Amino acid sequence: MSPVSKHFCNFPKVERVVIGGSAPSLSRIDYRRYPVGDIAVWRINNFFKEHKYYLGRRVDAVFNGGDDDEISVRRATMQKLAGAGAYDINFDNFFTAMPMPNAKNHFAEIERLDSAHRVGIWPAIAHARDARDQHLFSGVAAIVLAILAGFREIYIAGIDCDYENGPRYAYSETKTSDADLQWIKSYHPTDFQWDIIKQYMDKFDVKIYSLSPDSPAARIFPVAPLTGNTDFTLTEKTQNENV
Repeated sequence: MSPVSKHFCNFPKVERVVIGGSAPSLSRIDYRRYPVGDIAVWRINNFFKEHKYYLGRRVDAVFNGGDDDEISVRRATMQKLAGAGAYDINFDNFFTAMPMPNAKNHFAEIERLDSAHRVGIWPAIAHARDARDQHLFSGVAAIVLAILAGFREIYIAGIDCDYENGPRYAYSETKTSDADLQWIKSYHPTDFQWDIIKQYMDKFDVKIYSLSPDSPAARIFPVAPLTGNTDFTLTEKTQNENV
């Protein structure tokens, strides 16, 4: 891990992380490819709506986009679920974007680490935000922060950045409405997401893998290698554990 990240936040001192969003590929993980050994687990926004524990119960960090009210409701729900033992969540690593739209800053942690490492990509993110009202998805911001924080192997699932074909979320069969689709294309353009990740990848010795072979992300990043993992057990949620 980098000297910056050791003093940055309460991340586990490991060099691999699984980052799980809520897009459809979350439910299509090939667990034969799930990494074996010590690994951190990061989740995004409303991950707790999942119908199964796709990445297990442990959550080492949570990343939130949205306004203050949305984030407050999510946190209260997570605290209730954690109190009931549904999830083991590290609330010390609870990251939020500033209220949107026209946020002064989007994931200030990225700006801080970008500056500390003298990377110089953050201004492009800020310009897109201020000049075109374009923003990183929360899951993409988490990937960027993982790179800057010193993780060198990143495994992703449910971060598809593509809602043209089918449902928007793994926990819902509802297709993205035309109005929402147009908003997403304008506010979170797909090419912008992948381009920012690639720019940070070029600056650091980092590998990013898709855990779902049929995810849109697998067209951008290689599919994770087979590990023969037999340790991970995918479990259903009970009725009391569903939100």
